[in-house]
Amino acid sequence: MTQLALRRTLLALPLVALPLVALIGCAQTPDLSDRLAPVDTALPWPSLIASPSQTGFEDAASADELAQETRATLARAEALRARAETLANDPVFATDDQTEPLPPLVTGN
Repeated sequence: MTQLALRRTLLALPLVALPLVALIGCAQTPDLSDRLAPVDTALPWPSLIASPSQTGFEDAASADELAQETRATLARAEALRARAETLANDPVFATDDQTEPLPPLVTGN
C-alpha cells in the first residue's frame, strides 16, 4: 500500500465512522418491558414427566443390553490400542532413503 493510499484511508475513516456513531446514538431503544408473559408466583410448580432417557434404563433387558454394549465398546477400544501399539512398534522408512529404517515411534502414553 502506498503512502498516499494509506493517508487517504486514515482520513476517510473518521468521515465514515462519525455519521455511523451519530446514527447509533440517536436510535430509539426498543421497549423490552412487556416481552415476557406474566407469572403468577402463587401457583404450584408443574409436575415433571419422567423421561426414560433420564432414568438410565427401564427394565433388566435394557440393562443387559447396556452391559453388552459397554463390553463391546471396551473390546473395540482394546483392539484399537493393540493396533496402535503394533503400528508404533513397526519401523518407519525414510522418504529419501528407502533402505534405512528409522527407529520405532515413541509416544508419551
